[in-house]
Amino acid sequence: MTDINGNEYALEKGIVPRLKVGEIIEKDLTFFSANNEIDDVSKQVGTEFQVVIGFGYFKSKDFKLDFIENNIEFIKPKVDETDFFVSISNDYGYLIGNFKSSANENINLLFDTGTPISKIDLNVFPLELKDSTVDFRRQNSQSKNLDIKSSNQTITLNMENNDISELEPLGVVGIYGVNDMIGKVFIYNALEKVMRIKTTGNNVYKK
Repeated sequence: MTDINGNEYALEKGIVPRLKVGEIIEKDLTFFSANNEIDDVSKQVGTEFQVVIGFGYFKSKDFKLDFIENNIEFIKPKVDETDFFVSISNDYGYLIGNFKSSANENINLLFDTGTPISKIDLNVFPLELKDSTVDFRRQNSQSKNLDIKSSNQTITLNMENNDISELEPLGVVGIYGVNDMIGKVFIYNALEKVMRIKTTGNNVYKK
């Protein structure tokens, strides 16, 4: 496999005979993993785990990622026009949202639950953004406020200004990270390739 920086590394291939995710049972799933990858990431995040279920598994399923109740559900979305609505691309195997900034620029952001704090690269896409501070896990970091909008809502993201130019091949200028997911609910519709973001805990979706 080649990573986004052009570095090549070997993958191991195997088959999981049976995997139960909630109420869904999958059989004979092929997986790929780099040697020691799971152990290395476990040490980085301070949590022991054995399996990563990547977006390749989720992208063909409707799901709700709830950062209020802290759970994931596979659901059939019910449309609520009061939600924040964003179109999604998963052509590269990643979850990428196409947003409009408050100044009406089109901005692609990578949704990444593995990134603790949202990031933007203002060298790649220069914008005049207000200075701010993000407080995450009792640590303060300097950030920039980016307002993104849909037809009926505006959400302010607190993003560190970092060099993420390695993501340019994906056409993204920033990462939508965990600090900006907390307190929200994300509902993904696989067929329509849309994401709806709820900023309240009221559950209007049916399984």
